[in-house]
Amino acid sequence: MKTVKCNYFGDNEYIMFNISRLMEFEAAIGTTIGTTIGELLQNPNWPINTIITGYFIGMKQYKRNAQKYYELCGKLLSDESQDMSLLALQAPLMKALVASGAFGSKMYYNMFPEEMTEDDKLAVEEEGNAIKN
Repeated sequence: MKTVKCNYFGDNEYIMFNISRLMEFEAAIGTTIGTTIGELLQNPNWPINTIITGYFIGMKQYKRNAQKYYELCGKLLSDESQDMSLLALQAPLMKALVASGAFGSKMYYNMFPEEMTEDDKLAVEEEGNAIKN
């Protein structure tokens, strides 16, 4: 599990998903939009409720409630000097979900190619071959 920097709501903050947070997020979004996290990662545009819920769960260490993230995201989106969009808000969430490692090494190294070593490259190829067979 890896943390992803997210300075939208405060300096030097991060977002992360361990297995517990992944389960909580999937349960929360499954009831609102009827999808899994894997399906969500394939969707280019997330509903605002999913984004707010993602921040609430992925940044639990800062002890803000969902309403606070709703207010903070609203403030960012309405501030013309920020040049913020829902897509920009969604990006750190996507990165943190993939950084959890739960979606396989291929997806992980697609998101973080600078971390791939030659051994990792071979492992990803082997993982792909195992899936095919």
